[in-house]
Amino acid sequence: TLLLIFVFAKIIFGAETAFVATIIFGFAEHILGQSAFPWQPYVMQPFLILSYILIALAYQKKSFAYLLLSIPVFSFSLAIHNSVLALVPLHLFFLFFILKNLGGTIRRYAITVVAYLGSLIAIFAPFIFYSGNQVLYWTKFQRSLFGLFSISNFPYQIAMFLKIFFAAANVPLLQIFVGFTLIILAASYFLYSKQNILQRRLMFVILLSITWFLFVTAFIPLPPKTPFPLRYFTPILGLFAIFVAEIVGSLNGKLLYPLKILLIILILYLSSPNLVVLAQKSSRKIIADGWRYFYIPYQP
Repeated sequence: TLLLIFVFAKIIFGAETAFVATIIFGFAEHILGQSAFPWQPYVMQPFLILSYILIALAYQKKSFAYLLLSIPVFSFSLAIHNSVLALVPLHLFFLFFILKNLGGTIRRYAITVVAYLGSLIAIFAPFIFYSGNQVLYWTKFQRSLFGLFSISNFPYQIAMFLKIFFAAANVPLLQIFVGFTLIILAASYFLYSKQNILQRRLMFVILLSITWFLFVTAFIPLPPKTPFPLRYFTPILGLFAIFVAEIVGSLNGKLLYPLKILLIILILYLSSPNLVVLAQKSSRKIIADGWRYFYIPYQP
């Protein structure tokens, strides 16, 4: 996943943003915990990011082949975990938008639709075949996960999501400073930045994807005082790390360079305050028994 985050960010924004995004993503405490628990949302993540890469390459290289290849990869990530379902409308929108830029013909639109439906059928057919009468039950179960949109849920979902990167350490003043600084930098990026139009459009697409996903989560009814499962935010964790990295990376010039470094350090601290302690423990374990350290612990 880390490698794919780096590759994706490098394709669309360059090496510096890719490096910063990999650091922000890779050292967050919540994401570090994924390596100790091979669960479906975490296994899904690299396939979903690979589909992002293929879509970016399709747009950048004007390649219909990359566009088609992204479809089964995206469908496979959906098969692994249903949280990807929230991104299906956006995925379809971007596919047809890129098709239009490629000078899409009726034939290419038809091939894309057939490929989309075909990949979904091919991936889900075994489940439907072996489930038999249980298909209707599971369909109803999936629908039961969603209720009416709750505007009160929306800010709560945003707060829960931001907690992954900015609230592992409970330091309100630092959180306020980093939050307001990033908001100001984001506004400056979109309104006054010298970045080219294509990069700003890509940033808008990433922001739209994150906002849409959080909007959809506001349809999920939860009992009072029940925390939202953070694993359902997995599809947009990489996108958010890249978004923040590009915003921070837009600080150019010798005078602003110290602020860039400071922001990266503060984000790392807020997302993983125990990073130094964890690194020390890991170092001791590697020295004591390096081979077994890399075993995946099973946690049922």
